[in-house]
Amino acid sequence: RIQDINRSNRNHIQFQERYGQGQISLFNVLKAYSVYDPEVGYCQGMSDICAFLLMYIQEEDVFWLLCALFKNEKYSMQGRFRSGFPLLKKSFFVYSKIFQTYEPELYQHFENETVLPHFYGPKWFLKIFLDCFSTEITLRVWDIFFFEGYDILYTIALTVLRLFKSHLLSCDGEGIMTFISKLKENQIDSDLFVKEIKANKIKSSVIRQFSLQYTVK
Repeated sequence: RIQDINRSNRNHIQFQERYGQGQISLFNVLKAYSVYDPEVGYCQGMSDICAFLLMYIQEEDVFWLLCALFKNEKYSMQGRFRSGFPLLKKSFFVYSKIFQTYEPELYQHFENETVLPHFYGPKWFLKIFLDCFSTEITLRVWDIFFFEGYDILYTIALTVLRLFKSHLLSCDGEGIMTFISKLKENQIDSDLFVKEIKANKIKSSVIRQFSLQYTVK
């Protein structure tokens, strides 16, 4: 049973009317994909991704784009939405290793305050930073994601942490979580943000090295 249709992007005019065309299109895409890929079916979070795409792309094209995102190895979203979230757990592991390697002081502060990746990571690594930034930055993040593939999300995550490092170091656990949940309320220069992502792109070899260290628990 597909849920969350009536709760997706309710602030956008396209999805405000219950059973309106926006919600009907969203249902059609999610229903079609659940039949196409029964291994995943429907999982919470997919509706937000589809609703976002429907704001810019026609219904049928969103379906085929969803197929590419889930089936293409460049993005491998299927394993991140599949029951048990096997690849999402692996992503959290890889992200933690990258965080610890490149920003050890901030990583240790998060550890000391018990702020773990699975507390805030789903919006970053499952929903691809939806509802985390302004519309302008969200679109640019998704452009980069489409071009570079899933691994660029680790660089984007690290860039966010670096931009607000001094503030995050001054926060306790509750303050960190509150700040991250309200990230979009902070002014971020989109050009500077993209420039930092490009300049500090984490090498594929590093990501592969950490990926190989992951063991299924």
